[in-house]
Amino acid sequence: VGRETVDKGRFRATLSALWLCLGVGLVVAYTWAGTLGRDTLQASALLVIPLVGGLAAGEALHRRIPPGTFRTGVFVLLLFAGVALLGTG
Repeated sequence: VGRETVDKGRFRATLSALWLCLGVGLVVAYTWAGTLGRDTLQASALLVIPLVGGLAAGEALHRRIPPGTFRTGVFVLLLFAGVALLGTG
């Protein structure tokens, strides 16, 4: 995705689709392993409010940030997320 020049809306949609598929895969894996239950679903329900706030903030920022800055920001965010994941393993 990073090699092709696409507008930031398509780029964002591609990453969102990827994260959605990965999230669904995790939910299926957790359900299959028996680690997803009522307690975890209740805890996850508490995250709906910050999710809505994040979506609203993301939409506002998406409209205001130039495409180059947007791509750089996404890659920096992905780099930090990858480093954090390496640190937990």
